[in-house]
Amino acid sequence: MKRVGRREFTKTVAAIAAAAPLLAGVEGALPTSQVPGTGTKSPSALLTAEQQAKLGEAIERRDAQLATLHARALPYDLEPASVFRVRVAPRAGRKP
Repeated sequence: MKRVGRREFTKTVAAIAAAAPLLAGVEGALPTSQVPGTGTKSPSALLTAEQQAKLGEAIERRDAQLATLHARALPYDLEPASVFRVRVAPRAGRKP
């Protein structure tokens, strides 16, 4: 595979972007968006009653956990548990 340079890549992408409106008139040349109501069923319609009940319980549990987390007050004035220091490479001294 040939390595493509930055300028060649830009030219190729620009050519494709310029040709895209021309291809819009050709059937099947560009991907089309799915029309609502004509695709697959909704995910909840594919679940059994038992699975829907479990899903409802899981959603309720998640909401309760999120409510608990959001209710906690976090103090911003506490010291951090650990402090990191950046290692600086020693600079070379003055050369004669």
